[in-house]
Amino acid sequence: MNDERFDSAEPLFAEPDERPGYHDAPPPRADVRSAAGATGGGFWKALTLSLSLLVVGLAWFSWSQSLAQRDLAARFTELQARLESTGESLNESGATLASQLKALDTALDANGAEIKKLWSVTNDRNRPAIEQQGKTLASLQAEVKQASQALARSGNDAEAAQAAVAAMKSQLAALAASVDAVKRESLAGNAGLDELRAQVQASRGAVSKLDEQMRGLRDSVAKSASDNRQTLAAIDTFRRETNLQLRAMREQLATP
Repeated sequence: MNDERFDSAEPLFAEPDERPGYHDAPPPRADVRSAAGATGGGFWKALTLSLSLLVVGLAWFSWSQSLAQRDLAARFTELQARLESTGESLNESGATLASQLKALDTALDANGAEIKKLWSVTNDRNRPAIEQQGKTLASLQAEVKQASQALARSGNDAEAAQAAVAAMKSQLAALAASVDAVKRESLAGNAGLDELRAQVQASRGAVSKLDEQMRGLRDSVAKSASDNRQTLAAIDTFRRETNLQLRAMREQLATP
């Protein structure tokens, strides 16, 4: 094989025809249809899978809702039974309470009537005693007043006796002074002096007697005052107790 043969031989690849109106032939349609079919099959598979999952989800949701409704219905039935039982218990309790209240009202009416009756009897029985206690208290108050006046008079008598003793002592002092004067001046005889001495001695005896009487009067006044004080204290104690009793009786009478 030489160079001329190579030059005269046809080329291995066809050259494009550049004549007017001439175009390349389109590719075969079978390839396009196969590609479209492959794409459409994948879409339908995905759609079918999605619908299947949706159906399964709806079925599971429906089943769970059915269980929840059954549970709710059971709870509602149980609650309704409890409410009915509670209502019956409340009705029974209300009836029992009404009966007890009625019994209490009846007992209260009976006790109120008995209390009024007892108060009336107590009032009728205690009123005369209260009136008598009031009279006794008034009498005791009068006795206290008289004892106070007697005690005041005893004090006045003691003061008068003390004044008389003081006067006698003054007279005795004056008489002793005159005796001393007689002694100094010697104006009278022995007989007159003895007479004066006798008078002085008599006066001293009278003063001593009066002093004894005064002491006795003081003791009597002191004893009388002590007795009067004890009497007044006893009367005052009895008066306070009587006042307390009268007050308690008045409060009992004031409370029906």
